[in-house]
Amino acid sequence: MRSKAAFPQRPEEATSIHCPMTVFGKEPAVAGRVRLEDHEMRAMQPPKAETDRSHPGSLIVVGILATAVGLASFAVWFQWSQTKRCLAFFGPEIATAIQAAPRVEAWSLRPDGIDGRVFAVSRADVSKAPGLVHLRHGLVEDSNYAWSAAATGRRPSGSWDMALAFFAAGASRPTAVLAFDLEDDGAVTVVGRPGSVGLGRLGPGLKDWLTATLKASASGS
Repeated sequence: MRSKAAFPQRPEEATSIHCPMTVFGKEPAVAGRVRLEDHEMRAMQPPKAETDRSHPGSLIVVGILATAVGLASFAVWFQWSQTKRCLAFFGPEIATAIQAAPRVEAWSLRPDGIDGRVFAVSRADVSKAPGLVHLRHGLVEDSNYAWSAAATGRRPSGSWDMALAFFAAGASRPTAVLAFDLEDDGAVTVVGRPGSVGLGRLGPGLKDWLTATLKASASGS
């Protein structure tokens, strides 16, 4: 009886089976799809360099716009803060006429001596007189007046020396007339309304301007 030959056992690794479908089929296909999707996603997005470049420009534009809005708001607030008491005293309509009326006349005033009424004894068109633009601004600035010296009573009619009359385009009657007491501390009132306010630092310059302007107008220069 023959003895069975003993065949040596192959190492364990010899019995391992590698499925080609595992190595070459599914895994590469899945990996390939993932790579394709990644490629498509990248294609849908703008290049990073271009995206990064667009942000600084946008921020600069937004910053400029925000600065412009802030400056405009500050300018409006500052203008209002400098003129709010004048607006309350004159009223919006008269304040607008002071600044923008196309025709302005300077009047010399005298009382009639009978019933206290005041008359304009001379009139001059000063619409184009040198310094009028600055005077317009000065008349509606709070800091030019002595608000603490606002009169509580009625001034004598003889107190009012000169006046400025502001006319709308083509109008024969003035929109507003401001009468001035140019002596001592001085005062201004709106003709036809009660109350007055001290001229403050505006007084000396206003007196000099009115005197020189009327003199120049009378001499025809």
